[in-house]
Amino acid sequence: MKLVYIVSTKTIYWIKSLIDSILNFASKYRRIFVIKVVLRIFAAVIVLTLTPFSGIVGAKPLLVVVDEAFAPFTFKNSKGEADGLHVEITKGALINAGIEFEILLMPWKRIKELSEQGKLDLSLPWRSKAERFKNFNMIGPFTKQGSRTYFWAHKDSTISWKELNDLDGKTVAGISGFAYPSSFENADYLKKAMITGNTNMLVRLIHAKRYELVISDETVIRFAAKNLNLEKMIKKVGYSLDSVMRYAVVPKKKQVIARMVTKAFSDFQKTSKYQEILEKYIN
Repeated sequence: MKLVYIVSTKTIYWIKSLIDSILNFASKYRRIFVIKVVLRIFAAVIVLTLTPFSGIVGAKPLLVVVDEAFAPFTFKNSKGEADGLHVEITKGALINAGIEFEILLMPWKRIKELSEQGKLDLSLPWRSKAERFKNFNMIGPFTKQGSRTYFWAHKDSTISWKELNDLDGKTVAGISGFAYPSSFENADYLKKAMITGNTNMLVRLIHAKRYELVISDETVIRFAAKNLNLEKMIKKVGYSLDSVMRYAVVPKKKQVIARMVTKAFSDFQKTSKYQEILEKYIN
């Protein structure tokens, strides 16, 4: 990675003038040893001040790992490349900041493991949860608009609810390893079937009436159902369980990278390119 800290011409001129003054003083009063020490200290201060990320200059490109099946936020496209709203925002932010990176696609469970072990630099996307802010450097959110979580059923289902305990005894399918609203996770009276798979599978399970209900992010399940031509075969049941923000994650110990990426995201969100990406995905 090659990072360049831009210093104004005025600042450079000031530094040069100061150094010249010190050298003239040394020459005049023959206090060379003392001046050399002062100059070394001064040079060290300049380097630390003007190169905040000097500890990673020359390092390998950032390793960015992306969920391969969480469309439209992150997914593998027809070319086998990482794509989606959060991928485009991440790439745009890193490119805009001049940060070199490489992207790998992986299953979500593997991403969680590598993030917890600190064996990657940046991973996405992560649902906002209090414990995650303690365990990771949460970068974001990607957008200011949250995404809502609902229960979903076959279009012919007659299930309804006002309070969660109205669903006592019902079986709800979800995806193993995913984080869900705490109200659902703490509802011990529900039968939960956590499957290994992705949202496409949840849609197919609803269509086949294998489960009474599934739980999913609205944006994600509607995108999956549309791609499977099953959009008219599912419906949401009841009320939104929450509205969630999603983030990118940097392992806790990689504070320098976290600061760098945080600034990159913040700067990019002020650009017209960021707005173009939002308009492409959000109506």
